[in-house]
Amino acid sequence: MVNYPHLFSPFKLGSLSLKNRVVATAHATAKMIDGIPTDEDLAYWEKLARGGAGLLITGGTVVHPSSILRRRMLSEAYLEETVPKYRQRAEVIHAHGAKVIGQILHLGREMIGGESDHPLRAPSSIKSPRAQYRPVELTHEDIAEIIDAFAISASNLNKAGYDGVEIHAAHGYLVAQFLSPATNYRTDKYGGSLKGRMKFLLEIIEAIRQSTNPEFVLGIRLSADEEISDGLHLSDTLEIVNKLGELSHVDYLNITLGIRGAYVKDLTTPQGIAVEAAGAIRISTNIPVLVSQRIKSPMMAEEIVAGGYADLVGSARAFIADPEWPNKAKIGRSAEIIPCIGCNQECRTFDPYLYCTVNPVTGREGELGKDIQLSHPSKRIAIVGGGPAGLEAARVAALRGHSVVLFEKETSLGGQVRIASKEPHRGELLEIINYLEAEVRRLGVTIHLSQLANAKDLTGFDSIIIATGAVPASPRVSGNTTTKVISVFEALKGNDFSDFAGENAIVFDDGSGFWPALNVAERLATNGLHVTYVTQSSGIGASIPHESIQPLLKRLGAAGVNFMIFHQLAGVDDQVIKVRNILTRQESDFKADLVVIETGRVQENTLAKELNGLGIPMYSVGDSVSPRRINNAILEAHRIARTI
Repeated sequence: MVNYPHLFSPFKLGSLSLKNRVVATAHATAKMIDGIPTDEDLAYWEKLARGGAGLLITGGTVVHPSSILRRRMLSEAYLEETVPKYRQRAEVIHAHGAKVIGQILHLGREMIGGESDHPLRAPSSIKSPRAQYRPVELTHEDIAEIIDAFAISASNLNKAGYDGVEIHAAHGYLVAQFLSPATNYRTDKYGGSLKGRMKFLLEIIEAIRQSTNPEFVLGIRLSADEEISDGLHLSDTLEIVNKLGELSHVDYLNITLGIRGAYVKDLTTPQGIAVEAAGAIRISTNIPVLVSQRIKSPMMAEEIVAGGYADLVGSARAFIADPEWPNKAKIGRSAEIIPCIGCNQECRTFDPYLYCTVNPVTGREGELGKDIQLSHPSKRIAIVGGGPAGLEAARVAALRGHSVVLFEKETSLGGQVRIASKEPHRGELLEIINYLEAEVRRLGVTIHLSQLANAKDLTGFDSIIIATGAVPASPRVSGNTTTKVISVFEALKGNDFSDFAGENAIVFDDGSGFWPALNVAERLATNGLHVTYVTQSSGIGASIPHESIQPLLKRLGAAGVNFMIFHQLAGVDDQVIKVRNILTRQESDFKADLVVIETGRVQENTLAKELNGLGIPMYSVGDSVSPRRINNAILEAHRIARTI
């Protein structure tokens, strides 16, 4: 019996016969040289195709030179030179029984983390709040050239053996800029009413149909709601869909929400956020509907198809975290799916390529892409520490056939991730710990909780991996005070602070601008404290992904948190907290009943030092080497465990 029978039923999409309803939606690796995919890019897509999805949509593909970045990290479909690599990409995907569609776009007035040697272009000269420059308003000649570029790009993908293209008409990029009243102020035939604003898209569709084979599939990605007051809303999108349905040129609609900077929803957003809008669109049209955004569970995907909300269900980040999730789900191994935790930390950075916080193999297919090999001979491996580093080391070592024993001094596994997951809107972080714990138990790892391992416990092992993490530095405050002063780490481990409700609190960030201090500020504010957030940095949350900082700041603002930049703690005098401007050195006085200070963390390597004389090969990983993030801990542990 097939698990999730609706999800894994076949589907006819235009001329294509899909083996199931699962779609890896558009994303890109950034592994390009001069706009042309590399062999490493092909290895990534081959891995995704092997995972069992019926359809893969390759992304990050621009249609015109005016939309490229200096880094040339986007694929440039208008170049004839791309065809051979696109053909190889299509072949490795087809080899696993999947179909492939290429999403093509022009960025228009948007900048996506890089400079261009070309001016930004848009239907109207309206500056994007996410860009540095005001765009040039496109002339009719410019528009005709870009429409032709869409057709050339589609033709190149058709020649390369792709099964279709998807026009990116969502998320505030160029086609969406024409569609949206927020960005199209034109008074000519390409503006005004919806009919005029749709003309650019309709001419692109017609040009692609004329330049490709009749069986070449054509899809449109649309933001059902742009989530801005003067932008497109569901009623507008329903009208657009109705007009597209009259054409009989469009084979499917890919429904999403939001615009640039706010469409890759993080873990603070409910899962399946676009499903309701997709359902409304599906009942209004005969065009097949694909829905994506925050859909990562096979159970949710099954319910979407079974409930008639969409014909196809897609995800990008779920595949970045685990390309094998369709295969695992189909054969009843859903519990073994590596969960996307929605943090956006690695997959949205492109530093310099696509990576993943929870899956170290993503983006490193050349180095780590081969299946984990059994070790000959098998060894006895001790792992000290049950945070993400220790758990990943245990998982990989067990997969290699080693006999693994893990020691954890606390009563539960997870380390600081378990602590962070207790913060407002951060509970999904715990999913990676739950997955790793389930895997190491399934693989037969022996786990000793509430045991602080020492040298005596570790004798007799062939190798030892130290993953003891880090400890917070103690806050240093000059002066005498009756005000409660604690570290951010202590606050994260503490209670809800409701006993301080109505009182004043100051949270001092050391300038790192990452989640812990901001999490504390949110917890205090939502528990009724009057919070002032002080940072010596020039901004708030500089190390938080740009899709996450906007909703976070909205929540903090709604909770009444006040912000001070370019300031630091100068000292205390009883309940008076002295705050110094780091530019002018001028000091200000505040009264506070609670002060929380981001002190940073110090690696806990005491045990590593004690074990130096044992004569047993020893490896330190994660925060015990240097306090960093989840992705660093998991990657380091994975690499080490593969070598032992």
